[in-house]
Amino acid sequence: IDHFRDALARRFGLAFDDGKRTFLADVLTRRVGRGGEPAARAYVERLSAGRIRGEEAAELVRECTVGETYFFRHPDQYRALAGAVLVGRERPRLRILSAGCASGEEAYSLAVLVREHVSDGSNGDARVVGIDLNPDALAKAALGRYTPWSLRGVPDDLRQRVFRVSGKEHQIDASVRALVSFEERNLLDDAPDFWYPGAFDAIFCRNVLMYFTPEATRAVVDRFARALAPGGLLFLGPAETLRGVSNDFHLCHAGDTF
Repeated sequence: IDHFRDALARRFGLAFDDGKRTFLADVLTRRVGRGGEPAARAYVERLSAGRIRGEEAAELVRECTVGETYFFRHPDQYRALAGAVLVGRERPRLRILSAGCASGEEAYSLAVLVREHVSDGSNGDARVVGIDLNPDALAKAALGRYTPWSLRGVPDDLRQRVFRVSGKEHQIDASVRALVSFEERNLLDDAPDFWYPGAFDAIFCRNVLMYFTPEATRAVVDRFARALAPGGLLFLGPAETLRGVSNDFHLCHAGDTF
């Protein structure tokens, strides 16, 4: 189990204290089925060597983290972004990153915000990029179809403007989908063509860093700092902080959020 924990930290940056050893044992048991200890040791060796990839890697991360998401979760942060970046904006280029986008609700929420607030009716050259490690979640995100439960934070008038009912689900409007692209990426992997200086005006990475080791957190936040345009904004989860992590950011308060 300790080797499994170490491999998760090296491969994905995930951190687990001693109190999570039973939880990790349960996860490992589910991943190897009835193979017992020999299968578990072989699995950990493959993970340590970087040979567990694709859907299996994504499923492993999903089991080790909580992937709850819905449209306009923590709405104060969306209002802060609109007030600081979007309202009355006429700048032709705008890039927003949703890091750890899961099934796409956050990325589409950002795209709705762009469509509603950017003064140029064509949205200029505005894009939202959603990245995640889980290919299954990304495939669902690309479809843009959601249950009413995912829309529980969407006001009725906005729901009518942005979604159409399709059976028991809601399909997001094509004009919103056109603003969003999704990519499979690991935040720990270096990709200079993606994380180039000034790549993004704002980054949403909420309830992701809370699972990372301190080393992984510092590496990822440093990557964010380099990729943000001057004056760019980073949004974290309400329980997350950069204290002791980075000196590259100034804490900005906006209403009941930061």
